[in-house]
Amino acid sequence: MRYKLAAENRAAKYLRYAIGEILLVVIGIVIALQINNWNENQKAHRYEIKMLSESRNALIHDLDFFDYLVNERLARTDSLNTVLLDLHLKNLPVPDSLISKMNILDRGYLFYYNSGPYEAIKSSGMDKISNDSIRNALVQLYDFYLPWTTSALEIPNKTWDKQREYFNLLFTPIAHKEGDNIKINKTEKYKEFWLREEYEPLLIQTATYVGGAQYRIQEVMVSMENCLRLIDKELGKSP
Repeated sequence: MRYKLAAENRAAKYLRYAIGEILLVVIGIVIALQINNWNENQKAHRYEIKMLSESRNALIHDLDFFDYLVNERLARTDSLNTVLLDLHLKNLPVPDSLISKMNILDRGYLFYYNSGPYEAIKSSGMDKISNDSIRNALVQLYDFYLPWTTSALEIPNKTWDKQREYFNLLFTPIAHKEGDNIKINKTEKYKEFWLREEYEPLLIQTATYVGGAQYRIQEVMVSMENCLRLIDKELGKSP
């Protein structure tokens, strides 16, 4: 058609035809780019939903664990410590009924959390999370609040190290064989150790640090619950 129009010196019609061809090509390119962008956006959206879902699961698991630490593990230590301090201040020995519970003082506790999903998001780029509120909340939680809490809880754990050292002075480990297994039992060695003057500051310190640990964990749980609410709200928008 172009050759025919050119041969007939019909320049205007030739030009319109050529422009039409160019427009068709441009429109095709634009459509292809839009389809490609749509596909890329869909892939990015699926990835975002996946990472938000994984972050949500990690938060739920960690919140359950922190709730156990505060309301069971630390609460039991605090309860026993309060009883021991009361007995000590009254200059009374520890009754045999409490001896079986003393293993609480012989153990610390482990504070940990799952930052895997967040680290995966960071490595791929925080801009993959389109919601500014969620992005900022995750950064504050995993780059500040949780690391700070971990550092702050090192103090109570050091106190328990002293508690365990003192506790081990009170008992003599005795090994005996049961079948193919070796069992370790602890028998009371020096009952009067409970009444020593240096034990009182340790009990008071333990009570203070247990309360501090509970407070710090509960404080970071508030930030975690806020992240969880934001993520749940965002996921609720997704098909």
